[in-house]
Amino acid sequence: LRPSDYAKLIAEFNMTGQVSVEQASYTPSGVPVTLIGSPMMQQDMILFDVIEQSGGYVALNGTENGERTLPAPLDRRTAREDPITTLADAYFGSIPDAFRRPNSGLYQWMKKEIGKRGIRGVILRRYVWCDTWSAEAHRMSEWLDVPFLHLDVSDDHGDSIRTKTRLQAFIEMLK
Repeated sequence: LRPSDYAKLIAEFNMTGQVSVEQASYTPSGVPVTLIGSPMMQQDMILFDVIEQSGGYVALNGTENGERTLPAPLDRRTAREDPITTLADAYFGSIPDAFRRPNSGLYQWMKKEIGKRGIRGVILRRYVWCDTWSAEAHRMSEWLDVPFLHLDVSDDHGDSIRTKTRLQAFIEMLK
């Protein structure tokens, strides 16, 4: 599946509890980037397509609806012995996020995944009113070993001329 299709499936599942899709083969091309930050609404999924049209692809979806927020795998043995603690650890103990204190788990997760996937740039996408991700932008740009783009969006959902131009310039720089 294309990253935009995958993101739409997650949104569909969150809304309906069901997924209806025919899987098509997809081979990514372009510059691998990480997209991280605020939750994405259904209409925001166009950002994945804008990134691809600019010459990149989202190799790591670190948004609130992406793989960053998936719980850790459950250990069946400990789940049988102590299900509540096992679930709490999987959800509250392993999901890295900007709001956690300390939030070093977010940076450790990013460093590991960026290296493993050959990521060449990071795009922090946040709503203009999202203070948590705004506060992380400076630290993230200093901490990362790859180029960083702080992309703030409001009602444009990632398809405004300004956003498209910034993404095109960023990905062109990464090439």
